[in-house]
This record gives sequence, C-alpha cells and structure tokens, in this order.
Amino acid sequence: MSNRFLLLRFTHQTGRLAGRSNDWAIAVIGDAIEIRTGRTGEILTRRPLLRTNWSMPTASDEADKRWKEQMQQSYEIVGHCSFTPEGLAIDISPVVEGMVVGVPINTLLEDTEMKPPALFWSVRAEDWATARGIMEEVAAVNEQLAPRLDLRWIERRGMPTSVPVVDGYVFAFSGYSGSGVLRWDGEVPKGSPATVLLWILLFRKHGGQAVTVTAADAAGNEITGLRLADKLGVLRDLGGADIDTVKPLALSLGLISTGLEGVRPNRMKRFTFS
Repeated sequence: MSNRFLLLRFTHQTGRLAGRSNDWAIAVIGDAIEIRTGRTGEILTRRPLLRTNWSMPTASDEADKRWKEQMQQSYEIVGHCSFTPEGLAIDISPVVEGMVVGVPINTLLEDTEMKPPALFWSVRAEDWATARGIMEEVAAVNEQLAPRLDLRWIERRGMPTSVPVVDGYVFAFSGYSGSGVLRWDGEVPKGSPATVLLWILLFRKHGGQAVTVTAADAAGNEITGLRLADKLGVLRDLGGADIDTVKPLALSLGLISTGLEGVRPNRMKRFTFS
C-alpha cells in the first residue's frame, strides 16, 4: 500500500497568478518526515525534512506543527492522498464532515529507488482531442464489461482534460502541453500493475488509423499480435502476473482470442492478442 499524505493547497487570489494553486503534502514515514511541494496537478517534488531542522521531540509532533504553520500561510486542507512513483497526487480523499484531520502515520518505508522499465510505449495523433476521444471510447467499452479495468481520471495542470489512471498508475503524458500534434514516448517501470499493458493494448486496438499506439518490451521488441504466453516476461516485470491472472480480464476486454492451431495430440489451446 502506498504511503498516505495530508494534502494542503494554496490558491492565488490576485495578480498574474490569480486562480492558480500550489500543493503541499506531508507524511510521517517510519521515524522520518517527508514533504512534497509543487503546482497543483503536476509532479510534487519530494523533500525529506532533516531531523536537525526539527523543533519538536517526535516526528508526529513536528509534522503536526508544520501543517498548522502552512494553514497560517493561507493554505487550505484538501484531504489525504497517495503519490505515483513519478510524484503525482492520486487517490485523494477529500475533507468531509466528521473527518479527523491530521498527518498520516506510515509505518513502512516505500522503495524509492528508480526502477528500470518493463516496457516502452508511444502515441501518435493529430491532436490531444483525437487521442482523448479514443480514450473515452475505451472507457465506455470497459464500463460495460465484467471483469473490467480499474479506470479512473485525474486532472493534470496544463492539460485541457483529465488523464487516465489504471489501477493507480497515472498516464500523465508528462512533457506534453495538450496542444498541437501528439508525439509522445514513455516507459512503464517494473513493478507497475500488469493491467497497464492491457490498457495500452486496448488503446491501440481502438485507435485505428486516427491514433497510432505502439508498445515494446524492455529489450525493444515490439509487442504485436503474438501469443499471450509470449508476454509472460513483460507481465512478470510489471506486476508479477501470470497468464491465469491476466487471461480473464484480457478475454473480457477482447484483447485475446482462443483457438486451436493445426492438429496437436494434446489439443492445447493458445491465446493470441487481437
């Protein structure tokens, strides 16, 4: 489970920055304090709070003092959140009546080491509206299925619309402003949800001629219409998934088909990506 943070936000009321906002998040992780800061909807920079800068005896007391100081600087509480490996705030639990506001105490440290890629993927489209239209089509298809992908949306500053989140993995299209031709290349790190690959393949399937989506494994070998069994290396790198884990969802999404090949003594079925 990802570490949880208390998320606060400052919104500029006047001047050239009027309407824009900055986020500030804090958490106690083990016996340490971590703060993240940045513009709302963008990557929040990680900033550990050194113990030499504490004025309180414990991490929880120091963190409590820090968020209350932010409140005195016109920050407002948004709620609790987690962060993607890239640093985007997700799974925000907004403040509701009766909520106990405080800094989450996380007992386990997360592995913060940068992980190598499990797969690479790219998107080419005339513009963001075209690509987003295909994403909405994918979302509509997914909504009618069981089982289905855990597909949600999150706002990203600078983009004209929200971007997709699959099983907590944010497809932020970092570095793209949302205007002009979409030529985007990215990578998915090891340990990411295996369903990320299924979403990319579903996006590719519905893209047709309007949107070109390609995917390749860590060695640069393109993932095309090959057997699902040939994708075991990628699936294991992503989430440790095997065929039995992914197959029901891939079948539901129409990404694989079953069929017999030639005459085989054991009449074993094979699964092929659409």
